[in-house]
Amino acid sequence: MKPHKTKFHVIWPAYLHAILLFPISLLHLQTTNIAAPPTNETDQLALHKFKELQDLLSNNSLTGRIPGKLTNCPELRVTDFTRNKLSGNIPVELGSLKKLVMLQIGGNNLTGDNIGLALPNLKYLSICTNKFFGPIPVSLSNASQLEILALSGNNFVGQVPTDLGNLQHLWWLGVGRNNPGSNSAKDLDFLTSVKNCTKLEMLDFSNNNFGGSLPNSIENLSMQLRALYLDGNKLSGIIPEALENLINLTSLNTARNLFTGGIPSHFTKFQKLEGLALNGNRLSGPLPSSIGNLTQLVKIYLSQNYLEGHIPSSFGNCKYLHTLPVEVGIFKNINQLDVSENKLTGEIPRAISDCLSLEYLYLQEGIFRNASNISVNGNKKLCGGIPELQLQACVIKVMKEGKSHAFKLTVIIVCGNFFIALSSLFLVLYWRRKAKKKSSSTLSSTDLISKFSYKGLYQVTGRFSPDNLIGSGSFGSVYKRIGVLDQ
Repeated sequence: MKPHKTKFHVIWPAYLHAILLFPISLLHLQTTNIAAPPTNETDQLALHKFKELQDLLSNNSLTGRIPGKLTNCPELRVTDFTRNKLSGNIPVELGSLKKLVMLQIGGNNLTGDNIGLALPNLKYLSICTNKFFGPIPVSLSNASQLEILALSGNNFVGQVPTDLGNLQHLWWLGVGRNNPGSNSAKDLDFLTSVKNCTKLEMLDFSNNNFGGSLPNSIENLSMQLRALYLDGNKLSGIIPEALENLINLTSLNTARNLFTGGIPSHFTKFQKLEGLALNGNRLSGPLPSSIGNLTQLVKIYLSQNYLEGHIPSSFGNCKYLHTLPVEVGIFKNINQLDVSENKLTGEIPRAISDCLSLEYLYLQEGIFRNASNISVNGNKKLCGGIPELQLQACVIKVMKEGKSHAFKLTVIIVCGNFFIALSSLFLVLYWRRKAKKKSSSTLSSTDLISKFSYKGLYQVTGRFSPDNLIGSGSFGSVYKRIGVLDQ
């Protein structure tokens, strides 16, 4: 019987008794609404008169306790009280139902510190999501035919008993979402004994406060193991190479721990891996190119680590990825992203906006092969003229010819005026400088007159003779020179 997988939790059919290939007498109470408690003991015992009753089914609104009088149904083989409102303890009397093969009581409010079962023929026991407390009963190992043991979602404490390794027919072991861990290195000692469960296909010990590092004994787990969930603990150290022996894994969840180091390159051996969750750790370094060898990957989670570098080109080999992981945003320096020819669905993650250096995004083929599957509504400024995307053509504004000439003429006039003004300024400065230079090299009249003595003037005017007088006025007298003027 194949599981239905969603994310990293494997959901198994509610009615595993369907595989029991023998005639049954069935009381079908499934999906009814039996909410009212029995009114008297006669009503409560009425059910017990079905001496040949073999199946009780789930999904009702039954309340109260599980009646110990069910032992009056010695042929009872399948008891499924899943998802009701039952409370109290599991009655010890159920231990006398020697033919009981399946007991499913998950999703109730049952409690107690002793499950009180010693059922040698029991194959399927599910008490998930109740309020059981105390240590996980060692007596469970007495049910040597157990194939499914689901204890998740209770309040069990203490170490997981190593006696569970005696259940050699076990292929499903779920002890997640309890409190058995003490954040110590001994929390995972039970793995040494679980290696004896050679048929084990699913192991879940998530959210248990387990500490320490993954022991190398994990390499001795069943080669048939397909799902390993150890998320939500406090496991530290590197992810050991011992995991590489689990070559049939389809789901591996190590999220929300304290793992360090790089992403192991030996993951390349997980050729059947469909789901890989490494988020919420302290992993560092580049994304190894070997990830591209996991060609069956459907989902991968890498967020909340310290990864850096480039997305390797081999990443494009993962043809079955359903969504582009949001973790693409951690590669802020990536400038090219090619995820073409895949089977991606959903939205392009917003985190891609953190890739500030992205210049090339190639999304061809895959879902983009059929443009009718793409919506660009609400982007009013988006254009391109692609009819399949109903994009209008981009409008290119062309300046009219008349306006173009006017603009050119304006530019010429402004530039011409500027040149003329600049030239005029240059000429003015030039002439001013030249005039200043000339005046500085010419003697003034005062300087010239001051160079002639009275004696010299007296001689050249003939002793200021009236015969040499040219004229006189208020400004003085002017004489004709009759000789050489001595300075």
